[in-house]
Amino acid sequence: MKIRNFAHKGLKKLYTEDTAKAVPPDSVDKLRKMLAFLDDMQEPQELDAFRS
Repeated sequence: MKIRNFAHKGLKKLYTEDTAKAVPPDSVDKLRKMLAFLDDMQEPQELDAFRS
């Protein structure tokens, strides 16, 4: 499932250009993993694993 919209310009640049200038440096690795997970998702129901 492709990510289509971003509310944060820095996240969009991290996702599209792999540029981490506009995101906190201590969060870059975690954000990359999260974006990769979202990009690899097949169905939106996969997010249910994170709900309590």
